[in-house]
Amino acid sequence: MKKIIAFFSVYVFLSVFGYYILHAQKLSIDSLRIKIDKINKILDEASRNYDYETMSVYYEDDVIILPNGEPLLQGKQAFIENEKKAEQSGYKILRIETSNIDLFYCDDFINEVGSYKVTLNVPNVPYDIIDKGKYLVIWKIHPDGSLKIKLEMWNNDESQR
Repeated sequence: MKKIIAFFSVYVFLSVFGYYILHAQKLSIDSLRIKIDKINKILDEASRNYDYETMSVYYEDDVIILPNGEPLLQGKQAFIENEKKAEQSGYKILRIETSNIDLFYCDDFINEVGSYKVTLNVPNVPYDIIDKGKYLVIWKIHPDGSLKIKLEMWNNDESQR
């Protein structure tokens, strides 16, 4: 009888403790989603305004960028130089809409999967270009709670042939 009571006590303890652990992780993911949504809004605005200083705050120095249809970019400076080339070519981002679909938490990283819709004004094109696609961002969680992008990639949904 003592074994049954001991087993039942351990079972109840582990069930209650497990529930609280899972619930705490869910709250953590939810708070990270809110934080990432806020940063994404800041980055969307900074991208539209070619505000490199604001953008660079949210990227790791050794960030890896995997842009659609372009070579890999390594490092924050390479990313900024690529953004400057886009600005100098006359492209203007009119609108950015992003939606994070899911977050996966692993150690010191959050993996964000989402979709995007970007409206662009392109030189010598008489109408706005709409680009829709999906993205993956790997965020590094720093000890102070700040988040920075370690890897970013995106692909449009339609072939550019």
